[in-house]
Amino acid sequence: MNHQRDIPQPITPKALAERVRTAAADSNLVFLLDYDGTLTPIVDRPGDANLAEDTRQVLRDLSARHPVAIISGRDRPDVQNRVDLDTLYYAGSHGFDIAGPDDHAMDHIEGADFIPEVRQTIAFLEKRLAALSGVFVERKTYSVAIHTRLAADGDIPAVEQAIAETLAQHPRLRTKTGKRVIELIPDIDWHKGRAATWLIEGLQPAHGPIFPVFLGDDQTDEDVFAALPEHGLGILVARAPRPSKASFRLTSPGDVVDFLKRMAAASR
Repeated sequence: MNHQRDIPQPITPKALAERVRTAAADSNLVFLLDYDGTLTPIVDRPGDANLAEDTRQVLRDLSARHPVAIISGRDRPDVQNRVDLDTLYYAGSHGFDIAGPDDHAMDHIEGADFIPEVRQTIAFLEKRLAALSGVFVERKTYSVAIHTRLAADGDIPAVEQAIAETLAQHPRLRTKTGKRVIELIPDIDWHKGRAATWLIEGLQPAHGPIFPVFLGDDQTDEDVFAALPEHGLGILVARAPRPSKASFRLTSPGDVVDFLKRMAAASR
């Protein structure tokens, strides 16, 4: 696993599937997947990022053969409802809220004491940014995300000022940036990478040697790429090359589905 920020090597879904099968020949595969930009295309409004039915079927087939976890910045109930498969593990809010299938006692909550502070922050930002067209405040349980994909460039300084005021009032929060989104989250040592490690360690006793494969597209996914063990693989999903701690790059969610379909078929 490459933990340096180099340019990941582009690879086709077919070649990636062959490489993963070879590398994991003596191990059990575990698939860790981001949602937005990885399983679904990036959209202007988060509520419009719906999972295609053929993608859901691929995840259903894959999870019948290997553990599959969705690690998302979305609230866990939100991403769980969108995927709508009870055979998967879900880590929502950047891993602050983790739940496994009903027959797997792998549930974890981190940062619950921050919830009242997050609610206060949401109320302040909704009021403060209400007049800015194209700025969307996404309510979450453990964080609040401010989306600016539809915002005018001239409104960005006002957004940044509102966030600075929020952090001054709530110093226990910190910012995390993504693609035209700024998120305020609890300022503790917990993120997608820690959640991925927790899941991998929890799955190890039942599955033996594990080869984790993580696919993600955003800056928040770099924590997972960095946390993967040497016996694992990180794949960046990005149309254009860019520095990343991932080892390989697929160009689109379509390539991701193609790769996962090949892995599901190879396990039959």
